[in-house]
Amino acid sequence: VLTLAAVLVAACSGTSGVSSERNDTVPIPSGATVNFRGTTNTGSTRVDPAVANDSVHHMIQRAIVAQLRQKGYTIVDSGTPATFTVRYFLRVDVKTAYAATGGGVSGPPITGYGLGYGRTSETPLSTLPPPEQIKNASFEVDLVDEKAGRTAWRGIYAGEAKSSAPSEERINSLVGKIFTTLPAVP
Repeated sequence: VLTLAAVLVAACSGTSGVSSERNDTVPIPSGATVNFRGTTNTGSTRVDPAVANDSVHHMIQRAIVAQLRQKGYTIVDSGTPATFTVRYFLRVDVKTAYAATGGGVSGPPITGYGLGYGRTSETPLSTLPPPEQIKNASFEVDLVDEKAGRTAWRGIYAGEAKSSAPSEERINSLVGKIFTTLPAVP
């Protein structure tokens, strides 16, 4: 839950990290319909198992559906043929990093050969701060023409994740920022 929350919280700190791609060879027809597919159960290896939380996914799906409707798309049941399928992917990569330290040599006076300037056997070479975990998150939404086998539009967020739980308001804000470039139905 916190991993998904980190994706959504980080994304809401501005529009940096938000991008999109549009494939102009896939037309958006008048009256375009969309069925929705996009949970951790889609089988994609890009979905981090740590983000499998039904209530958060329901908030994401409601936000995506609201944006699609604002752009003029008609949402149909998943078993109904549609112009497009919409799906999303979440990914969180965790890396361990060490902070840079001040450097320099300090310690007691020289007590013998072989220890170096200002070193004794009791003085450690360095006292590094504990390692820090850095979480990089990505959230991607695709609008796919499955008959043609091509993606019409892709909205992406990528950035450093934070750790507080997402609210529906923050999820709506992130999804709204991602969907700003989705073409409206003519």
